[in-house]
Amino acid sequence: MMEFTSEGTGVEIDPPECEEWFRRGLYCSATGRYERAIVSFSNALKVNPEFKKAYIALAYALDRVGRSLEAAETCEGVFGSMQENTDALFAMAKAFHHLGRFERSIEILDRVIRNDLSHTEAWHLKGNSLYHLGKYTEAVECYKRATELNPAFVKAWFNKGVNYTALSRFEDAIRCFDRCLQFNPGYAEVWKKRGVALGAMGRYEEAASSFGRAVEINPRDASSIHSRGICFQRIGRQEEAEVEFSKARSLPRFHELIGLL
Repeated sequence: MMEFTSEGTGVEIDPPECEEWFRRGLYCSATGRYERAIVSFSNALKVNPEFKKAYIALAYALDRVGRSLEAAETCEGVFGSMQENTDALFAMAKAFHHLGRFERSIEILDRVIRNDLSHTEAWHLKGNSLYHLGKYTEAVECYKRATELNPAFVKAWFNKGVNYTALSRFEDAIRCFDRCLQFNPGYAEVWKKRGVALGAMGRYEEAASSFGRAVEINPRDASSIHSRGICFQRIGRQEEAEVEFSKARSLPRFHELIGLL
């Protein structure tokens, strides 16, 4: 098979073979077979190390199988060529977020948002990165944009509520959690966080009820059971409190979980 030289690189390549590996990778990626896609894209890059689209596709596949560090390193090498490729930039931002490099993730997400102001997942992920940096007010603004774009985005409503709680804006937090529950009344973690916000305002009866709903959904949630006991204790229902504390103590990892409360 005749070999060609990539213009300006001096690298000998075989375009048909390179493109064939790339097409195989795209097919595997589209059908959820990311490990096979990684092999195909890697083979394409062995044939042509300058094939930027293959780097971008490889980074996406690596991120999908949880290999975030490799995805980020792959993306960094071709970052300059990805400025207009929104999907590739978002995959790169996710990779850095998963690595705990939140500021870098935000920097890339800002590029995604400049390319596509309606990219709901980018607004949401930016909020998550800001949350991890302790920038709760800015995070709330990102979640607001996400829920404006998609009013049924349950996770964004939940995370907005978590950030409002961190800001001691408990009424706002409860409104967000209630919106979550309109879409998914079986979301145990929402009932738990709702209970926390109610308890912080001294509304212990309502908080106990919220924790109770969390326990109905997940009967082995020691922290919700224990929190319900505290609510009962605060309103003078000591016998019921002791029942809850006893239930919580009987569950595995109770002491570890309670240490996090």
